[in-house]
Amino acid sequence: MEEKNKNIIRKFSKPIDMRMLNRTPDWRLGYAIEQKSLAEKYFQFTNSIQSCPICESTEKKIFTHIYQYPYYECVSCSHIYCGLLPDYNKIIELYNSNDNNKNIQDKEYIGEEIFTNRIKNISLPKLYYINEQITERGLWVDIGCGVGEILYCAKQSGWDVLGFESDKLESSFAKSKGIEIIEDFLNENNAINYSDIFSKAKVISFINILEHIPNPGNFLSSITNLIKDESYVVIEVPRHPSLSSLNCSAFPELVCRHIYPPDHLHIFTEKSLEIMLNNAGLEIQSVWYFGQDFYDLMNCIMTNEKNINIELADKIISLTNKFQEIIDREMLSDAMLVITKKI
Repeated sequence: MEEKNKNIIRKFSKPIDMRMLNRTPDWRLGYAIEQKSLAEKYFQFTNSIQSCPICESTEKKIFTHIYQYPYYECVSCSHIYCGLLPDYNKIIELYNSNDNNKNIQDKEYIGEEIFTNRIKNISLPKLYYINEQITERGLWVDIGCGVGEILYCAKQSGWDVLGFESDKLESSFAKSKGIEIIEDFLNENNAINYSDIFSKAKVISFINILEHIPNPGNFLSSITNLIKDESYVVIEVPRHPSLSSLNCSAFPELVCRHIYPPDHLHIFTEKSLEIMLNNAGLEIQSVWYFGQDFYDLMNCIMTNEKNINIELADKIISLTNKFQEIIDREMLSDAMLVITKKI
């Protein structure tokens, strides 16, 4: 299911059974309650921003409010951004779990069964796609690698791998899987300290990372400035417009992914992503559009409506991948995986 336009390879849809990851209505409700509590905890440590972090336009309109946090849509590039940014030290704290300070997301990623399920349903399909586009091998560096899922898969297919991760619990799990990890919170100021590593990399990946960064463009450029020409940069980000963007607006009290504070500060559009990539000296090679939009919508409906006919809902959910493919092809998916090359 690939289409070509202006030499960019475009692929649509990624079949997945979210029930294998235990994404039930009870899971959503519990996670949303925890996420709201976390958002409220960090609310007092936020600062407002007046312009789009991507194109710097001051023209904006409110898109939605999630747990008190305003999310604006840039009039110029349509980028969705959070109008309240946590203090930088609080962002570091948010992603620096240890035995005394556990991130609520750790329980979603740490564990043998979880790891195995995510490898099969999430990481391997992405690896196959990347390996189809990048046939050479060398050093693959994953920024914010978490428990090392993508690197574990890459290592099995012949890549030398290295991950950066600040979360001590997740990095410890990744190390137990044989992944070399540098425990540090990378930013646009300290990236230069690892110039020797980045200059040797064939692939740098940012899988669901840039949306967490206050200024993702500056952060991306701080690393692409250190890599060689013809190196690849792989980026996965949440996207807009999407059914999930609408879903978050419709069910603001059940939000635990896509547009959710204090974690996701950005939702990218085609235009805002292109601006950021151009500024970083990157050229798009291919884009894969996919998401969890339809399943999330049904999940929210089932969570919100206690008297729903479960048998009928299950029949509809069994058609998730068919519905999602239509959503993806209509350019309304909630995620895009982009392979770029430094020029």
